[in-house]
Amino acid sequence: MEVLVKLSVKQADIATVGGPAVAVNLYAGVKKPAGATQALDKTIGGMIQRTLKAGGFKGDLGEVLVLYPDESGKGVPERVVLLGLGKKESFDTECARRVGGVLAKTLRKLGIEKAATVVHGGDSKPSPRDLARGLAEGILMGAYQYDTYLHGDRAMPLELKEVVVVERLRSRVKGIQGGLRMGENVAYAVNQARELVNGPSNEVTPTHLANTAKKLGKKHGF
Repeated sequence: MEVLVKLSVKQADIATVGGPAVAVNLYAGVKKPAGATQALDKTIGGMIQRTLKAGGFKGDLGEVLVLYPDESGKGVPERVVLLGLGKKESFDTECARRVGGVLAKTLRKLGIEKAATVVHGGDSKPSPRDLARGLAEGILMGAYQYDTYLHGDRAMPLELKEVVVVERLRSRVKGIQGGLRMGENVAYAVNQARELVNGPSNEVTPTHLANTAKKLGKKHGF
């Protein structure tokens, strides 16, 4: 399956974006939201803070919780996807990739066409560019599914069309944009390889491999 999900970056406050779904995060062991998560929590009436107090979210790496705000007003999303980042001191680009994959699978399950997210782990050691690259790779590789021979109820179409990365600071936008483009290139190559590896041997013949190489070379100039 070719994953055609547009990734873009927008300078804005995540708490004012709204839309079908907005993704924010929490580190493991955090008892009070901070940064973008705190800002969004104010918009949705403290729902995240109440969830933490009730012990409904631990922040472990790969953990996900979907909240449905009952508040109304500007910037209130229909769904809030809360993602666990694990421990802050160990968060790296691989963790960002894993979080992106979890986000993609969650959005796909929810049937979301467009979502907004922050660069997860933005206050950790890796640069915003590297974190954005990991996020892009995770989203695009996480959305992939080999579905050539799936039919009926087993076929799960990819409704996700766009993910907007929202960044409040103008100084970080260019680096994030560069990271997204690099991540897109890597994920595209990985997903192309997956299609070849997953295909049956009577279809992915030496001739098919050669024709695929020619097609990619013509498209990308190698």
